[in-house]
Amino acid sequence: MELSSAQLAAWVGSYMWPFMRIGAMMMANPVFGSRSVPARVRIVLTLVLALMVTPLLPTPPDVDLFSSQGILISIHEILIGLTLGFALQLLFAAFVTAGDYVSNAMGLGFASMVDPVNGVNVPIISQFILLLTFLLFFGFGGHALLIEVLVRSFVVMPVGLPDINPERALLVASWASHMFGIAVLVSLPVVACLLLIYIALGIMTRAAPQLNIFSVGFPLTILAGFIALIFALPALGDRFSTALLLSMNLSRNILGG
Repeated sequence: MELSSAQLAAWVGSYMWPFMRIGAMMMANPVFGSRSVPARVRIVLTLVLALMVTPLLPTPPDVDLFSSQGILISIHEILIGLTLGFALQLLFAAFVTAGDYVSNAMGLGFASMVDPVNGVNVPIISQFILLLTFLLFFGFGGHALLIEVLVRSFVVMPVGLPDINPERALLVASWASHMFGIAVLVSLPVVACLLLIYIALGIMTRAAPQLNIFSVGFPLTILAGFIALIFALPALGDRFSTALLLSMNLSRNILGG
């Protein structure tokens, strides 16, 4: 059986456009897009998902991959994948921000290490909470939910050039307020406890000015912060599950599903 150039281009495009959307999502999301995950692993996962998903998708448009319309479709697919990954990126950024609040309240803002997700220095408490959220993400089946949303995106927003709704972009911006709200809720128990410690230290300073408050207060706030963090960790799972559902709903709303 002989294939014409048009048929070969249509066959390549039917796999290439889903590959672009999935690859952009893999690159943008913080779980598989982390620098600690080798690029070859991401490429293999993208290829496997594309081969599994493409036969289940609606028939793609009969457009040459290298034509002007084909290039626009490719850009559109990449933008959809980046948006899905960015929605999950905001989820983990909320917990990194919560770790920043706790670190600054404890006085450990100077103790930082390299974040493998973003490649920048973050406080060590943020890194600890980020590792816990990674474990919770896989424990709650977040990877399965992510693949479900990805496959559903091809049904709700198939390959092509559909009408772009500007209101969907506002949904991503509105999620920023939820991100800071989640960060405050996660860090509030520890920060509130440390606030009471600082008030007590202020009263001690007024009652006994000759007391060296720095030699007493700094170790005390670190110790109290770690104790409060230990008691606050059991609630982290509930906060993360709620935030994960909100993030997945955000992805569905962006796609219009």
